Amino acid sequence: MTESVVQNAGKILARVLIPGFGLQILLGVLWACLQFPYVQEFGESLLLQKAAETFTCDEYMGIAYLLVIRAAKALSFLIPLPEHCLIYAAQLLAAAAAAIFFLNSLESVRARGKLFRVWAVLALLTFPMAMQCHLAVLPHSLATSLMLMQLGVSLRGRKAKGKEALLLTACGLLWLGETLLLPSFEFLGGAVFVWTGLRDVLRRLPVRGEGAAARQAGADLQGAVRLLLLCGAMAGLVIQIGAFSRQEGAHGRMQNSLQAAAFRRFVWDDFGELYADWPAELKEALTQEEIAECNKYPERKSRILGEKVDGVYGRERAREIYWTVAKAGMQIRWKRNLKEILMDGAGYGAAPLANLILMEGKGQKSYAAMNYEVMRMKAPKVTSLYVRFGGWLFGGAALISLLLLVMAFLKADGAERTELARAGAPLLMLCVVFVLFFTFQGGGVMDHKNVLPVTTLWAAWAMAEAAFWVGKKDDGN
Repeated sequence: MTESVVQNAGKILARVLIPGFGLQILLGVLWACLQFPYVQEFGESLLLQKAAETFTCDEYMGIAYLLVIRAAKALSFLIPLPEHCLIYAAQLLAAAAAAIFFLNSLESVRARGKLFRVWAVLALLTFPMAMQCHLAVLPHSLATSLMLMQLGVSLRGRKAKGKEALLLTACGLLWLGETLLLPSFEFLGGAVFVWTGLRDVLRRLPVRGEGAAARQAGADLQGAVRLLLLCGAMAGLVIQIGAFSRQEGAHGRMQNSLQAAAFRRFVWDDFGELYADWPAELKEALTQEEIAECNKYPERKSRILGEKVDGVYGRERAREIYWTVAKAGMQIRWKRNLKEILMDGAGYGAAPLANLILMEGKGQKSYAAMNYEVMRMKAPKVTSLYVRFGGWLFGGAALISLLLLVMAFLKADGAERTELARAGAPLLMLCVVFVLFFTFQGGGVMDHKNVLPVTTLWAAWAMAEAAFWVGKKDDGN
């Protein structure tokens, strides 16, 4: 009975996803053709282009992306295309290469024919949230591409005994690239690297024995120590280069410390409500007009606080001010904060579905509506159909895939369950780390661009399930 239910669910999944993602591919290509000549007007894009002129990075931007902008500007003198078009082309090519590499790391996809794999790559490229990032002067697309390759390296390392050092080095270099593109990936990419390193070290730990077994145990111990030293060296390299490439406060924005993150999380949304609990310095720093501007235009808040608090009182005292207000917010508005944390976590975990609600101005404050308005400027009707269809397709695919995974796990024997857990654990861990990290980075600022890797992994998981059941049907099982 269970096997029949799983078999039927697998057929439904394949029938829904294959034509469903096929329609998404058509809509994505159409939207890309309409948008390609134009620049999406994100405030961060303008700041990055300005920073590229002076080549100065603050703690929110990576020097590698400034290099990309400078390179595109230089190439635009040789190739008759605007620099933003060259950036779009580079990001699309990188995303395609990363999708091919990552999907070929999944056994069920790798076992299918070329036509299926081409479909899967195009489906990952044309997911609405992904395509918006590919055709934007923002680092999220390239950083996600490197993370997919890093995950692909990690997955391949599971069964590549004897090549651990090579693959771990590749994993570390990809982590470095992510860090230099988008500083938040220093922590997020580091989670993948640490997981991969610990797995490889633990796998090389020796088992006691005598004679030849004892000699092999000694060799294994040496190998484990070498891998552990390699992990430490790569981690130190990434952290030092990342810190060296950034100049804190270079663009006058609010600092990116733990205290500032607590301030953003617990009092960012209408923080003027806690005016009575503000330290005297903060009351003196901001006028009522500036407080009103912060509440009306959240994207300006970081710049205003950076100028009026960090710039006037210094970073150390600013941290104390932010932490004082954050503690007041935790104590006075704890119920509201708890609700918003749960809502933000759910939104980051299933961003395409959350966007269907948030882009209409419903639910709590976020950047979803702003992102949608930027996306639809040049093609409003196509964008509306594209985004809404992508959101519902994501929801249906995720639900069916989850059902299939639970059924397959219950039906599998002990060895198969262990294999499923080992394969899925690092991907699930990464999604949880991403959701928690950005949930506690701020309240009322949910932005789907930040969790592009999570959304991409959701889609890749659905494709892996579809590949498995298409293969099962072809095998006649």
